[in-house]
Amino acid sequence: MPAIDQSCGSLSHGKDELMNSGDALKDIENLERNLWAAADNLRANSGLV
Repeated sequence: MPAIDQSCGSLSHGKDELMNSGDALKDIENLERNLWAAADNLRANSGLV
């Protein structure tokens, strides 16, 4: 399963890297926060709102 690299947002596909369900949930929640923050930035800088 790919893991999200928090430093640059890219995916890494390490075959020895295992994630338990708690780590995966934390990663998903962090991704959601990052996506909402990016959406907020786009809205703030778009000049459309």
